[in-house]
Amino acid sequence: MRRLLLAHIADINPTDLIFNESDHGKPRLLGADFEFNTSHTQDVGVIVTGDAPLGVDIEAVDRPMDYLQFAKRSFTEEEFLDISKERDDDLRLAFFNCWTGKESYIKALGLGLHKDLRSFSVQCTPGAVPGLRWDGESDGDLNLWRFERVSTDKYIATIVAQSSADKADVHIQTLSTESLRAGVPVLVE
Repeated sequence: MRRLLLAHIADINPTDLIFNESDHGKPRLLGADFEFNTSHTQDVGVIVTGDAPLGVDIEAVDRPMDYLQFAKRSFTEEEFLDISKERDDDLRLAFFNCWTGKESYIKALGLGLHKDLRSFSVQCTPGAVPGLRWDGESDGDLNLWRFERVSTDKYIATIVAQSSADKADVHIQTLSTESLRAGVPVLVE
């Protein structure tokens, strides 16, 4: 999926792309003058490109699960309390705001799940400006990271980019079986 999306954006043959990984497994495109990160859920993939470290996560919001139990086990107490104050659709949105924010942040750092999800807190409340609340493992400026949320009725995506980035381009693509076979993802309008 990553290869297909990057080749489509760069307008080159997918087999011509060469990847390596950072110490913690974050993929990098050799010879590229840009950073990238990808995520997918169901039949939708998202890729962000930019000139500074960044991360993205997209999730389908209709995923059935016990949101509160997962949040209590995996998120900070502050995040759990924010999520547990919500009801029905807002509870689900708060959960996915938190999940995609946390995942995008650790991907932007290049640490993936090597960073404890309880070692930092993100804004979860629906309608609130997304962002980093605190990071107990960093003495850096919280404003170093820009958070942006993109959502539809079916999906929530959070993009995190280092604030020094001049730009972060977001490409959301459908990934149907037909488009993958054809090697051409279709742009989501």
